[in-house]
Amino acid sequence: MRSIDALDWRALAAAGFRGCVFDKDNTLTAPYARAVAPGLAPALARCRAAFGGRVVLFSNSAGLAQFDPEGARPADAPGWARLPAPRCAGAGRV
Repeated sequence: MRSIDALDWRALAAAGFRGCVFDKDNTLTAPYARAVAPGLAPALARCRAAFGGRVVLFSNSAGLAQFDPEGARPADAPGWARLPAPRCAGAGRV
């Protein structure tokens, strides 16, 4: 698939999907970037609308000491469109 822009979010919701979990790096952003990739914000908004906001962000780099020593990401990143982002178990350990 080229990108999340190619998905028909309403059709997925109509087919019974109840929400969406996005991986951050190489899905919504370039690796380790803080902003949503150019052009994906509209697709992300369509996804959120189709699933009534039941959309979360998963990032295996957020909270890891080598990438995020203060454990601040993605909460401080405005490009996430305020998606909930649970921390990985063991985050901060190398």
